[in-house]
Amino acid sequence: MQGSINYFALISDNYGGYLLYYPPPGSTNDVGQTYPLRYQKTNHVDTNITALALAKDALLLENFLSRTNSRNFYYNGHGGPVSIANIYAGTLAALIHHRYRFVFLDGCSTANGSLDDAFGIHGPGRFALIYYQNTGIRPAAFVGYDVDVPYALPGQVVRNGVTYDDEIPWQVPFFITNFLFYWDELGASERLKDALEDAKNDLPPSGLSIEPGEHLQIYGYDDLRIDEFNHRSDWP
Repeated sequence: MQGSINYFALISDNYGGYLLYYPPPGSTNDVGQTYPLRYQKTNHVDTNITALALAKDALLLENFLSRTNSRNFYYNGHGGPVSIANIYAGTLAALIHHRYRFVFLDGCSTANGSLDDAFGIHGPGRFALIYYQNTGIRPAAFVGYDVDVPYALPGQVVRNGVTYDDEIPWQVPFFITNFLFYWDELGASERLKDALEDAKNDLPPSGLSIEPGEHLQIYGYDDLRIDEFNHRSDWP
């Protein structure tokens, strides 16, 4: 999972850079981090992740997202109709005063509420290029799930001497890397909706009740190519 998310940063760097803060291993982090966002599981309070640490992570990410040169965002983790991690759609809407080009919130039910509005990409609905040409608005796309998605199979498993509560099937991270492969490697011709569909269809069943990529919704311009309309000069 970590490698597949890192792949997003690598691909982003090819098209204008990426922005995140990852504290060096062993360092004392007292200012917050954006990757990974810390999370306190109620059955693992031994990790001792404090409310202050959670708040600092949220504030730093909110700061990055509010910057006007930020226009693409991928998030993987806990979500809901009006929140991701410890950040709420209302807070984002108050902080973000520009419209994003591409947002993929890879978490439960992120397409069911107001998160799309917070990034200035108002769903539901898909629109052809002519709509944006007629309105003068830069084409943009929001991607999220319309259901609560399971990322793991229940049951404890031991890996390298560490006991985990459950196990993530390999198909979950491979869906992410598949999507990036199709959208990036075939970027000259592959469109967003096709890359997501190809990534899903290229995987065998995982055993999860909802397969990776099922129930994904696209709001906005579903024909978006990976670097299309990504720079100021691309759209008058």
